[in-house]
Amino acid sequence: MTDRDGMTRCRRFNRLSLRMRLDGPGGRQSLTLAEILPGGLCPLAFHAIYPYVLTLARGGWFNWVGFDEHVIVHCPASQGVAFHVKAPGPGAADGVVAEVLRTRGEVPCGYPLGRSFTLAAPGPALAALDHCLTRVDHVPATGGTLDFVVEEAGQPCLCRVDIREDRTS
Repeated sequence: MTDRDGMTRCRRFNRLSLRMRLDGPGGRQSLTLAEILPGGLCPLAFHAIYPYVLTLARGGWFNWVGFDEHVIVHCPASQGVAFHVKAPGPGAADGVVAEVLRTRGEVPCGYPLGRSFTLAAPGPALAALDHCLTRVDHVPATGGTLDFVVEEAGQPCLCRVDIREDRTS
């Protein structure tokens, strides 16, 4: 799903209106996209960096960059953003930080260089969001509901996500 400049997916992800209901061992939660993602982080960019956030938050590393505890990830939009994704330092409780390293062209989110987003320790809401974002292309613009299960502390967490595209923005 791309147009000539490769930005259709980027624009669509940034128009998502999403409400997620999680029912698991931690109780029942109802969250919006804005409540899950830190400070205006683009959902498509989140989807690109999430596997790295998950690895770094759990003490992993990437052998192609050594033990420096960071990786550079570019969002999939042709005119997108490159993030320097850094693990939390020793004893830090902040979470993984994704800092804007470079932008290519004019991106819908308009992030300035150096803007950073802190993603707290991965939990069921981030896992569920990443899971549903892989299916956004199969949800019509008029909306739809996705039901699935993710794990929280080794226990199933039932997820229902209502998704629609906000055409006013």
